[in-house]
Amino acid sequence: MRMPTSVVTALGVCLLTTVTAKAAGFQVNHYEPTSAGEYGFMVDRPWYSSTRYFAVGVTMDYAHAPIVNGRRDAAGDVGDTSPIIEHALYGHFDMAFSLLDRLTFSGSVPVLLYDEGTPAFGIAPAREVVVGDPRVGLMLRVVGHADRDPFSMHLGANVWLPLDNTQLTGDDEARVMPKIVFAGYGSHLQWSLTGGYYFRKEDVIGTEPPSAGNSIGPEVQVGLAIAYADFENRFTIGPEALFSTTVSDGHAFDREYSSVQTLMGINVNIAREVQFGLAGGVGFLQQAGNPDARGLLRLAYAPIRKKESDVPRRVDTDGDFVFDDIDRCPTGKEDVDHYLDNDGCPEDDNDNDGVLDPNDRCPDDAGPRENVGCPDTDRDQDGFIDRVDHCANDAEDKDGFEDGDGCPESDNDADGIPDSVDKCPNKLGPQASDGCPESDRDGDTIVDRLDNCPDEVGTAANQGCAKRQLAKISNGRIEISQSVFFANGTAAISKISYPMLDNVASILTTHPEIDVRVEGHTDNVGKEAKNLTLSQRRADAVKKYLVKRGVPSERVTAQGFGSSQPVDTNQTKLGRAKNRRVVFTTSVRGTAIKAGGS
Repeated sequence: MRMPTSVVTALGVCLLTTVTAKAAGFQVNHYEPTSAGEYGFMVDRPWYSSTRYFAVGVTMDYAHAPIVNGRRDAAGDVGDTSPIIEHALYGHFDMAFSLLDRLTFSGSVPVLLYDEGTPAFGIAPAREVVVGDPRVGLMLRVVGHADRDPFSMHLGANVWLPLDNTQLTGDDEARVMPKIVFAGYGSHLQWSLTGGYYFRKEDVIGTEPPSAGNSIGPEVQVGLAIAYADFENRFTIGPEALFSTTVSDGHAFDREYSSVQTLMGINVNIAREVQFGLAGGVGFLQQAGNPDARGLLRLAYAPIRKKESDVPRRVDTDGDFVFDDIDRCPTGKEDVDHYLDNDGCPEDDNDNDGVLDPNDRCPDDAGPRENVGCPDTDRDQDGFIDRVDHCANDAEDKDGFEDGDGCPESDNDADGIPDSVDKCPNKLGPQASDGCPESDRDGDTIVDRLDNCPDEVGTAANQGCAKRQLAKISNGRIEISQSVFFANGTAAISKISYPMLDNVASILTTHPEIDVRVEGHTDNVGKEAKNLTLSQRRADAVKKYLVKRGVPSERVTAQGFGSSQPVDTNQTKLGRAKNRRVVFTTSVRGTAIKAGGS
């Protein structure tokens, strides 16, 4: 391996005098890019028109210390080096096109964009943009395809056309390099082996006599590339190495007339259109123009050709609207349950909790089998998880009575009414009397809550009263035996309804726990606004009557609804008669109850 400054140009000892005559020189840069669109940087991996028709791009090439000044010691080793060209940046403008799936033509134009260093022995950085010698090439496919078959063989040649540029960027005569390429692909392994003979005029750069480091001649080149390749996803990654040695004047394989360039690179084709590559490597031995480090960036428009056979026919075997080419379960129909619905698979257990979705009450949240697939929760935060909490929405009150069931209510008197609402928690009583024992003030065996006349001895037939009743309390309801009648089209109550309303008023005055709302309703004959006004006036008239009969005004409200709440059809006379009605909505200890009549 050479000194850290890479390829050394040994220009002699300091005793030599400076000669001002300019030598013809040669192209110093030792890197030649592969054809645009190739999955490689310096070792050919050919492509043809079955892959793409053309490619065009640019390769940015940075080289560190390709030309250095050094001293040779008594043992013949070169040391004490200093760069003459320390940094060099090239742009290679590349293009290629293919015909007949057999021939590929290519071209590349190198442009020196920037260089810098310390002039010595008549060699100096160009310090300006210079176009180098253009290269044209041809590759012929003999057998196989490099990116399809395990083995393929190709013959090619490159020709460089001199532009008579500066001594650093071009030769003064044409150059030719025929080559042979062996390549193959299989099991994601891509390989390429190249060999070529570089016909090149012997030449010298600078003011020194020809010697190792400032002279060139015909060369033999051998390249090897190995890469992991994924052509489905269109990328490769792997190392490359290129060995060159000058074969004139017996210099073959001499350290100072040979070079090894190495690279590690990755190439990616984006969207089957754009080729992107990035590589870096180091150089070994001391041939002129070989840098100690190199970095490459390649970008090309290289569209991959689409063949009909490459485009899969969109088939949906299981009919779940997910095509087989993206369906992970092409013969199992997607269940479309809002869980992974795009993969085409019927997920039997979305949350993987062991409870199949058809039986899982919480198919998207994992939970134990004993909880039917739902997670253990404690909605009322009383320390009892819901699946064992008898009252999952009500926190346990922990009052020393049945504190282990998660329920806040206890029923000490076992009357079925929780103590929290039982007005007599230690005395047995029905729910109708809020848990208190039934009372019968007049002793007629009819309990007060069902007695129209709780302070008057009566009979069951008359609802606890001495006389027949037109309204009665039954199971907390006020039931009326006839309708409330009005004069036609007015809010005037017919006298025939007075006895029944008197009976209602009597019930309300003897049962102060009952409030009432009077609702007025009409049929749909006439204008709605007029019907609404009439229904309100009739409700107000009934309220006024009840208040006059001793019912406190604050216990009676009135509201008209017009024809908005029919109870029968308005298409018949009988239906309309049913819709013309007065309805009583009563509140008995907070419970809404309805009674009504027309």
